[in-house]
Amino acid sequence: MSDIMLQREKLILELLSKMSSIVIGSMVVVADALDESCPAKSQRQILSVLASRAGGLPHSFRIFVTSCRFPYTERVLSTAPRAQATTSDDVSAESTERDIRPYVSKQLRHLHDIGDIEVEGTAQKVECLFEWVPLAYDYIEPNRCWHNCSILP
Repeated sequence: MSDIMLQREKLILELLSKMSSIVIGSMVVVADALDESCPAKSQRQILSVLASRAGGLPHSFRIFVTSCRFPYTERVLSTAPRAQATTSDDVSAESTERDIRPYVSKQLRHLHDIGDIEVEGTAQKVECLFEWVPLAYDYIEPNRCWHNCSILP
């Protein structure tokens, strides 16, 4: 095992072990966008540490990693105790629409031309790309004409 791998393992596991002694109740550790935060080799090393050692953490600990789906990720997680891999493909379109609808409605509530039809149409067009919604609304200028915008019906 390389020095860097040992350092990562020590950092992750020691931190989690220390937290387990001071945390009462459940603990969720989130590594968001792992595929965007470091090189592929580092991603594999971090996943290996988490997969091989997470079983030794208290049962009240949950580790939540978001990443694009890669064969290596699936292979490592499939052998890890207490690990479960899911993808956005596993989330139903209905569930995504239900989650997106309130966000879209809140973002558009100040616009008088926008009603339930436009909110519903936007939620349907997103098709499980939840992160696209905030980016699209950040891009759109407040005074832009919504009737000609391609994201709304």
